[in-house]
Amino acid sequence: MYNPDVECDKLVKNIKELLKLKSMSVNMVAKKAGMSASALNELMNGRTKPQLYTLFRLCNALDVTMEKLFWNVGCSEMSETKADEEYDSSVLLNARERELLFYYRNFPECKKEMLKVYTKMLISYEAGTEG
Repeated sequence: MYNPDVECDKLVKNIKELLKLKSMSVNMVAKKAGMSASALNELMNGRTKPQLYTLFRLCNALDVTMEKLFWNVGCSEMSETKADEEYDSSVLLNARERELLFYYRNFPECKKEMLKVYTKMLISYEAGTEG
């Protein structure tokens, strides 16, 4: 079963990660979501719990789907997540891998391509230094 306080903490962590990823301030997101910055700060600091309507508005402000906003909420650290099942249900991702996947999924296509090029460079570099 769910522990609502823990799950809300995970949701707030996702929102904070999205703010960082998208280089957006709390004030900026609050304004785009049509809410006060103090209300969003209360939510971000765990003093209030979000209403569904507020979450829809935050999704619009952050330009993400509700699925991305809730990604990894409702899943224990050691269980398979919905994201894992999209690829291969036999693969378990650790917390760091899920974090990287979370960032990747929220990148625009141009940044995904840049990451692909950079990753290939890293692989090539490591292979070159071993020989």
